[in-house]
Amino acid sequence: MNNLSSFSLAFVIAAAAFPALAQDRAASAPSAARAASMALATYHVQEVARAREIAGQHQKMANLYRADSVGARGGSGLYAHCNNVVSSYQGIASEYDSMAVVHRQLADQAKP
Repeated sequence: MNNLSSFSLAFVIAAAAFPALAQDRAASAPSAARAASMALATYHVQEVARAREIAGQHQKMANLYRADSVGARGGSGLYAHCNNVVSSYQGIASEYDSMAVVHRQLADQAKP
């Protein structure tokens, strides 16, 4: 993908996620690409925190289910469910973290 295509794709995604970025059509291509990439990096960092928070909430629930001997009363599926959710959200956080790194790199490359 050439630089213009990369910029266009990043700008379209950023414009959809952040309508205010789409309003600045007078900006030069490198400046707009940098702004779009930085906005997306910020978004991804926020999503990392949110995913980790959800994982933490489910980890606490899993610990309660394990400690409360719910498994002995037929609730062992709840403990497994919470552990699965924790694992999933940790993976999501990792993916968002990777995307934030990529968008920071794109922003650095777009510097004038």
